[in-house]
Amino acid sequence: MPTANVEELSTARPDRGLARAVAVSAASQGAAKVVHLAANVGVGLVVLRYLGAARYGDFVLVITLTGLLGLVGEFGLHKLAIREVARRPEDSDALIGTATALRVACSVVAVACVQAILLAMGASSSVRTAAAVASLLFFANAMLEAAVVVFAVRVQQQYEAAVRASMSVVELVIVLSLVRSDASLTAIVAAPVAAAGMGAAAAILIAHRTLDLRPRFDRTLVRPLLREALPLAPALAVGVLYLKLDTMMVAIFSSRSAVSDYGAAYLPVEYLLLASAVLIQVLFPLLARHHDRDAAAFDSVYRSGTELLLSVMLPVPLVLLATARPMIELLYDNDFDGAAAPMIVLSFALGAMVFNAWHSYVMLAVGRQRSMLRFLVIATVTNIAIDVPLVMRFDAIGAAWGTLITSLLLSALAVGAVRETSGALTTRSVVRLGLPLAALGAVVALFHALDLPWWTVVPAGAPVYVAGLVATGVLRPAELRASFAGPLRADVDLVIP
Repeated sequence: MPTANVEELSTARPDRGLARAVAVSAASQGAAKVVHLAANVGVGLVVLRYLGAARYGDFVLVITLTGLLGLVGEFGLHKLAIREVARRPEDSDALIGTATALRVACSVVAVACVQAILLAMGASSSVRTAAAVASLLFFANAMLEAAVVVFAVRVQQQYEAAVRASMSVVELVIVLSLVRSDASLTAIVAAPVAAAGMGAAAAILIAHRTLDLRPRFDRTLVRPLLREALPLAPALAVGVLYLKLDTMMVAIFSSRSAVSDYGAAYLPVEYLLLASAVLIQVLFPLLARHHDRDAAAFDSVYRSGTELLLSVMLPVPLVLLATARPMIELLYDNDFDGAAAPMIVLSFALGAMVFNAWHSYVMLAVGRQRSMLRFLVIATVTNIAIDVPLVMRFDAIGAAWGTLITSLLLSALAVGAVRETSGALTTRSVVRLGLPLAALGAVVALFHALDLPWWTVVPAGAPVYVAGLVATGVLRPAELRASFAGPLRADVDLVIP
């Protein structure tokens, strides 16, 4: 890092310099996530309509299983590397290089696990081939996230944003070309692999030239990293298992059409869950640095981050109550009518799911990944116990109810754990979120009573809701600056101009 630039930031305008870096990172991540979501929605709808209800179940099975086993390949090493590099920036190259090498080795195991599970399920050869191709994404992601670690810790996430946005567009273009040529399932699942491979190469090149990333393997770090990852990796794996288990239960205990309905219902919920990573990934390094250094700063970032995340996700079920069924009729094929009811139930689980994802990072930041693992095991066992009878009796809607119940259980456990460590939400936070939600609910109820067109609910309700968030302070710029920019003043070493 150039000395003159560091001195300038640390003496002249440290808070403004880092606040600007955070603002640029968050804004670019937000813009990239808009592109990512738009492209992914396009890909999802194109694939859904192209494959139809008959074949979409196979696609959902491949994506769900590889997504779940991808966590075996990750082994928690990406998130652990961010935490360790934030604490020891002088060892960043060795930490990143060693974590990436370990992740590649774990990915080989994950590929074998995917095939073993499909064989046990009696999957067809075409599904197993498609899964093998989709599993190549494990290795592409390992390379990509080696660069993402340094982008995150240095608060230079605009580079990651540009790469991921480009990947999404490339994937959409490839999928559209494949659909026009009547491609197979294997070719369809190869599209994200190709896009991720190109993105990984670009990210590594940018990190090397801009931030001087030179990853190297250090065998002395293998044991410490694996020791730290041992409780974290199962927590991440169980966490994704908990999120994906409902789909697997439908695949095992119900029909292929039910898998298609549930996959279609989960599609918008999954995209919104992924969107929450914009704020989470920006704030996680800050939480890791503030813990044990500045309890007040940690609590400030925690509470404001929680309020912002919930303010975006909690309105979703209110809107979908009025729009889910006509939206499915407009965007999906008529064969997916059964997706409306589980989509609404899942939307109520969305807020809890985002809350739980955020708290998995919070618990990692405070070094309590073992507690999070324990909570996730409890939620997963509960999910299995609930899902099996519900799915066997009610198909997709039963799985949705199982997800809602266990998501709320996990949220309650996470809140209790945070109260024991440092911060917690207050009555003030509940009021700040509750009043705008009540106003939005009144708008939705009014439009339903007047039988107004479903597509007018969002443009009418959004201004009311946003105005409520501003009035209660959730989106008040001065409060956000006090919560995020203020606590960052001592962390100028995060910034590399």
